Amino acid sequence: MVHPGPPPSRLPLDVDGCTSIDDLNGHDVGGTVLRELAARLAHRTRLDRGPACTRYRTADVDGGPAGT
Repeated sequence: MVHPGPPPSRLPLDVDGCTSIDDLNGHDVGGTVLRELAARLAHRTRLDRGPACTRYRTADVDGGPAGT
């Protein structure tokens, strides 16, 4: 369905550590990480015109807090 109004905006993101994930675990795992990130962002992103801000805690590859 096409909604009236201006087209949606795109926000390019630089995901730190993505190349390392691919190098260490393969492209299948890297793709899984990117799909999970996209799903989380889609879940928390507002599609109306109001202001929004999303903040995520940094985590390492194992899912724990960074630096542990």
